[in-house]
Amino acid sequence: MIAGLFCAILNVPNAGKSDHFFALGGDSLRATQLHLRLEEHFQTPIALESLLIDPTVQGIADSLRPLAVSEEQSVTPTATPSLRVLPPVLFPLRETGSKIPMFIVHGRIGQAFVSLDFLKNLDKEQPVYSFQAGGLKQGSDECRSLPNIAAAYISAMRSIQPKGPYVIACLCIGHRIAIEMVKQLRESGEHACPLLFLDSPLHNLYGTFSLPRTARWIKAQWNYRFSSRVKPKFLRNLKKHVKDGTNTIQLDDAQSVQDAWRVALMLEIVLLKSRDPMHRELVLWIGSKERLELINKAEANNTLNIHGEIRKFLVADRHGNVLAPGNTQFAEALRTCMEIIYRDQQSH
Repeated sequence: MIAGLFCAILNVPNAGKSDHFFALGGDSLRATQLHLRLEEHFQTPIALESLLIDPTVQGIADSLRPLAVSEEQSVTPTATPSLRVLPPVLFPLRETGSKIPMFIVHGRIGQAFVSLDFLKNLDKEQPVYSFQAGGLKQGSDECRSLPNIAAAYISAMRSIQPKGPYVIACLCIGHRIAIEMVKQLRESGEHACPLLFLDSPLHNLYGTFSLPRTARWIKAQWNYRFSSRVKPKFLRNLKKHVKDGTNTIQLDDAQSVQDAWRVALMLEIVLLKSRDPMHRELVLWIGSKERLELINKAEANNTLNIHGEIRKFLVADRHGNVLAPGNTQFAEALRTCMEIIYRDQQSH
């Protein structure tokens, strides 16, 4: 099984027992993909560190031997993953399945990874891909406008699914990119299912012209152009995301951390200077009490750019607890939202 996963993830024709994952072209992003595939196969959490002690086919097989139900299970792949080369901005979390793929737009940090717990709450036949901001992976360029980012993600999405209907979800402020993607899809005659927002703030913080917003934009521009110092708050958030498995930045690699910081700054600059398009379709929102209060305030002040129905599912008090493993309220809300999305798919 391990050799088959090496071949699928690294796009190599074969892998022997002594072949080293990183020597074959692996990196931290692909290591996370391998990690998720193995957790799905064995249906149990696996420490990523245990896979990296000896990242050869034989070494990983030996580290997982106690989990194998039989010798056959340890050498036979459960599925034949795709060998296609994906666009740099697209990362597969689960490639197999008969349903229309879900594409997840990242938040401010620029990666949209989710835990095994999130994948377990989805139908087993549901493929899942995540977008990562340009600049986080070799071969990708930073996009410096909201329409350009959306266009790049649509192009990548179409490499997997040429025609709609499309299933698009997003983390945090990724809703602004998702809305722009839907706008462009509709202009090209394609259908997008109801957007799934995972604790997105929705209030028009970035799109509203104000002195605080202008000051924030100037500060982000200055940091991007002249400062190489990664802010402590950003680093704390990055460490938290790496710890809970929703980000794969190598914290011991100063250049990787610096690149992630610059990508985050560029995203903030883009969002601060862009106006949101109007969205008049149904939105499915799963989130926290603290974000819901902001949304309710924006609705009362008529400052939301979403003029369609927002179907809200409150699953946690704080933003950081929404996607926490074991959140049964989130699991139930996600299943309900996916049923709505599947019904919409069937009608198109």
